[in-house]
Amino acid sequence: MNDVKSVRFRRDQVSVLNGNNCPLSAGFSVRNRRNMHQEREIDFVAQKGTEIKYIQVAYLIADEKVKQREFGNLLKINDNYEKIVVSADEFIADYKGVRHLSIKQFLSSMV
Repeated sequence: MNDVKSVRFRRDQVSVLNGNNCPLSAGFSVRNRRNMHQEREIDFVAQKGTEIKYIQVAYLIADEKVKQREFGNLLKINDNYEKIVVSADEFIADYKGVRHLSIKQFLSSMV
């Protein structure tokens, strides 16, 4: 694993965004992973015990190229852990088993 950096959030930093507690402040260890699987980039991997969530973040899924980049890396991971793409899109649709959430949905679902 190359270039793994730990990311820590204070409870008040997350609460400002969410108004509630979310896993990033409730026992999840969040890491940023680059080149995790050969040429694939995973923005964040959140882990708490045996629970793992792979999270990709994009401003907008504006076209097919962006969709393939953001969802494609997650689809190449051959395990059964949750995979999520978070974006600022108004229209949200899951893709091939990968959840697609707006930033508001993401923060609300992590309570």
